[in-house]
Parts: sequence; structure tokens; C-alpha cells
Amino acid sequence: MGTTTRFAERLFLLIGTICIIIALVGCTTNMFGGHDTDTNAKTTDGYDLNTSYSTELNTVRSQLRSAGDEGKLGSSILEDGVVTESELNELKEQYDQCFIDHGYDPGSFDFDKTGAGSVYPPSGLSEEERSAWGERTNEVQQTCDQRNGTAAIRSLVASVQMNPDNKDIRKTIIACLIEKGLVDRGYTVNDYDTDLANGSGPFSAENANDADYQNSLRQCQS
Repeated sequence: MGTTTRFAERLFLLIGTICIIIALVGCTTNMFGGHDTDTNAKTTDGYDLNTSYSTELNTVRSQLRSAGDEGKLGSSILEDGVVTESELNELKEQYDQCFIDHGYDPGSFDFDKTGAGSVYPPSGLSEEERSAWGERTNEVQQTCDQRNGTAAIRSLVASVQMNPDNKDIRKTIIACLIEKGLVDRGYTVNDYDTDLANGSGPFSAENANDADYQNSLRQCQS
């Protein structure tokens, strides 16, 4: 599996979805997976993508250049390969503006620079109207994620924070699975990818109801 493919998988895992608040209970989703944004992956200039994440950086740069004006801000941010806090804040401002451009009142949503946030529906909607509102809001989110390469840039930053050396974390997970006796010693990265995709092996349904097994599995994946 190539570096670009692994990056696409990380994007899928890391890019948070906004929480659409239907009832009184709120929620937020953090693109950084609950990690403190002030980690040792951050340099004095910002989050440097030029070394361990150069391949992923070039992939996103190419995508943003192909997007023309729609990717101009993102291209500018990634020009030096370093994403600063002020640039993340600028992305947040543009993300907010994207929702406003799609007709959302500024008081109806609340996002931070990591992408965590909530959107609140108008009051008095019927169940059918709430459902339609939720579907539209998800579509708007996807559009705003793409504008300026916002989601991709946030995910690059999240990756450099959580895995600064860009190591293949699957190998670490597999070593843990072997140590805990969840898989045999011949278990490979290909086995892991197959089981993860198919819900087999350590991710099989028969293991889903085993609390001790699931606890060990979570420890290896955390």
C-alpha cells in the first residue's frame, strides 16, 4: 500500500463531521481526535509538512492547483509547506463564510479552527423538515470542506500532530495485537487491511460481544 493511499485512509478516519443538533443534547467532533493541538510536532513557525509529509503535501498542492480559484487560499497556505495557527484561523473564517454563503445564520453554527463544531436547526420544524434540513446541511458541510482544501489541510496538520514521523501505524497496531494474543505471530499488514475491510479476524462479529477482547482491541488501536 503506497503513501498516498495511506494518506487517503487517514483523511477518511481523521476528517470530522459536524454534529447536526436536532434535540437539546449537543455534540462536537474534533478532527484532531481529542489530541491537544499544542504538541511537540508544532514548530515555532507552525506545522511543518516538508519532511515526513512531503509526498502528501505535494498531492494536496496538486489537487488545489487543479481547483483553480476555488483552491487559491489553500495553495497559498501550503506554498511554503508550513501551516501556521493564523492560517488555520483564516481557514476557519472562510469555512464560516461558506456556511453563511449557503444561507446559514452566523448564530446557527459554531466551529473552531480544528473543524469541530455544531449546526443548529431552526425551531418548529416537523420531523420530515428536520430530516431534509439535516441532509442539506451535510451536503453544505461537504462543499465547505472542499473549499480552499480546508478538510485536507486540517487533516495534514492532524496527521503531523499525531504521527510526526509518518510511520505506518498499522505495524504498531499489529505488534500490539500479537502481544495481546489477539492474532497469531504470522499476522501481516495485508491480513490487517483485509480484516479491517471485511469485518473479519479481530474485527469479526463473533468478537464484538466479548468485552475483554474489545477492550484489548481498543488499547491497540488507540
